[in-house]
Amino acid sequence: MRTSRTCSRTGLRLISDPHSDGYHVGKTDYPALSAAPRSGDDGNRTAWGRYDVPGQTFYVAETRPCAYAEVLSAFKRTLGSADPLVKDAAALGMTVEEFVEEVARDWSDRDFMGLGAVPAGWRGPGRAASS
Repeated sequence: MRTSRTCSRTGLRLISDPHSDGYHVGKTDYPALSAAPRSGDDGNRTAWGRYDVPGQTFYVAETRPCAYAEVLSAFKRTLGSADPLVKDAAALGMTVEEFVEEVARDWSDRDFMGLGAVPAGWRGPGRAASS
């Protein structure tokens, strides 16, 4: 028998299912069970995710790799002519590959975050949520 309860602090409704785990990855400066409130009144949906609905949408994945893939997808560069680095490279008379190598070398010399690293706000221990 499945039982449910509602978290008094977050309003999240929890339904017990001992055979189902869910994983969520969030910024370290947000509470563990955070979801941005969305209102249809402002008409601005540019910051919404593709599955957001009015109210709050809390994303949970079935596996850890899927949870990480969802978060990391926002940091991927677009391939082809839509790559945001094309204009920067062209302005310096470089190919995109040369530009990326130069940026990597510069960041390494300055002990900056390396290529492929995740910004600090997204790093930290993962959080798991059971549904």
